[in-house]
Amino acid sequence: HQLLLESNLVFDPSGFLVKRKSEIEGKVYPPLAKLYQERYLDSLPFEIYTHLQPHKMDKWKLEKSRQIQWVKWAVRSIRDAVGAKSYIQNGKLLYRKVDILNFCSASLPPEDIDLIKELYRWKTDPTEREQMIDNFLKDPEKYFVLFREHTTKLEDTVKRIKNL
Repeated sequence: HQLLLESNLVFDPSGFLVKRKSEIEGKVYPPLAKLYQERYLDSLPFEIYTHLQPHKMDKWKLEKSRQIQWVKWAVRSIRDAVGAKSYIQNGKLLYRKVDILNFCSASLPPEDIDLIKELYRWKTDPTEREQMIDNFLKDPEKYFVLFREHTTKLEDTVKRIKNL
């Protein structure tokens, strides 16, 4: 369900996927609403907490994906929380950055918007991302302190999204 709704269909010569997608768009299925609520709104994903301290795989993951894992999970937690909330409210699963930012800008206080924009900038701005990765490799503890502080803010932001 989530995969189909978040997909950009590139190749579907028989139209099967387009038809299935149109059948489920805009519909709220109570079991999925419950699942999305529990998974994305009741708490942050456990993975974010596993990246609040150094791990022996950090350097390897950075070299492989060019992503700091905590940043990846922080952005994903916002995207998933907004997607879950919008799905529960109207059957539309938001996932694109512009849609997430528009939803949040219309509903959340400025401090939440600032946090969300900062997280997206860390993940998607190539210059800032590379600089952050280089600095993380030199002094990861500085970033783990920052990530722990931001995790608390992120928990509060997701609670506000849940309560909209």
